[in-house]
Amino acid sequence: MAREHGAFMHRRHVLATPMLTSLPSPAPARTPPLSLFELRSYRTRRGRREELISMFEAHFLDAYEAAGATIVATFRHRADADRWVWIRAFTDAASRESALHSFYGGATWKRLANACNATIADVSDAWLLQPLDAAGLQWPPAMPDAGAGATPPSPWTAVLLPTAAGDEATAAARWRAADPASLPLVTADGIPPHPQRRLRAGHWMVAFVRGAAPVHVPADADALRLGDAAIWPLDPTPRSALR
Repeated sequence: MAREHGAFMHRRHVLATPMLTSLPSPAPARTPPLSLFELRSYRTRRGRREELISMFEAHFLDAYEAAGATIVATFRHRADADRWVWIRAFTDAASRESALHSFYGGATWKRLANACNATIADVSDAWLLQPLDAAGLQWPPAMPDAGAGATPPSPWTAVLLPTAAGDEATAAARWRAADPASLPLVTADGIPPHPQRRLRAGHWMVAFVRGAAPVHVPADADALRLGDAAIWPLDPTPRSALR
């Protein structure tokens, strides 16, 4: 992946900045909870990000939900006008396969696939993640309906730490201990690869926090990283559940 147009920060810059807070209150208990989170970062063709966001929120978001996926968030990357970041979640690996098969085989995607793909330059940045708790998460809040007067959004920041195998869970646990209001996720192992759903190689800890400033990576978690951390400043789009 390209280095996110300046979004990768040297360690000393990450450590010098304050912690952020916090996640929204959990949604009412869902059955079953979410256990797989697919973080996707798309580079759009120059000047066409808003077209993609409008198309996604008007047509694809509800089609995904109807197919069995949960759209946790969609974000504009604040530092890159041609970068759109979103998260889709599932209850387990089987439900992921079923939901994606249903969505991409459905009428909405077949009707608008060419128009959607025409706005996108690259979709290769994707991570399949899971929460630390094996039981999954009773979260996120419900997404706003189309055209609804949603709660005004807050800025968010995502932090991506590359680690050695096994260290991502340790980094996430230390992150959560330092900032209980954040949402740390780790690389989901044991998911069979799919030729049309490429994922970033390696092992990662990804944390989401509410706030516009860069975040402070806990020193003991930072010590586990293999390379520079990616710091993404994000703004929720109108129908993002994370706001």
